[in-house]
Amino acid sequence: MSELKTPEGIFLDLIYLAETEKAFLGKKIPESIFTDYLKLTGSYEDLKKRINNSFDGFNKERLQNEYPPERWPDIKEKIIAFSQIINRFQYKDGKTSYYHKHTDDVYLQNAYQYYCQRTGYRHGGLITTKKISDRDSAKMRGMMENVGTDIILKEKLIHVQDCLEFKEFYSAGI
Repeated sequence: MSELKTPEGIFLDLIYLAETEKAFLGKKIPESIFTDYLKLTGSYEDLKKRINNSFDGFNKERLQNEYPPERWPDIKEKIIAFSQIINRFQYKDGKTSYYHKHTDDVYLQNAYQYYCQRTGYRHGGLITTKKISDRDSAKMRGMMENVGTDIILKEKLIHVQDCLEFKEFYSAGI
């Protein structure tokens, strides 16, 4: 996948490895992994602001008409689908590295922690990555961004709905 060249690539490697080498069944990828990825890539704040601004001036009726709760993103289902799709990617063994443990980046540390929890891997050893095609790598990046965006959207929908219980119109400036 990344050949361990960029923080984003290392993050994706760790998530891919966690899902394809999982030792503990029943655990799902936490939503925070997707938003951490957006934060790592620098797109989180812009997306959050853009989504917030899109609700400026909404009232209860408009929110209900444009975003009825039954059409809100189903994050759990998307995370399950994400995991199933990346488990079908073809791969070859890639590089071995210690890089993941020598970073001060909190988002990479979170991805590494998830990898260790999911696989039963002991902290500190070598990790051998799995090389996937550029097409699959781009697909995984896109799915991470899409799920992360849906998580932000759902959080904002809940926030707007709560605000409209006390106000007639939602103000994005809040």
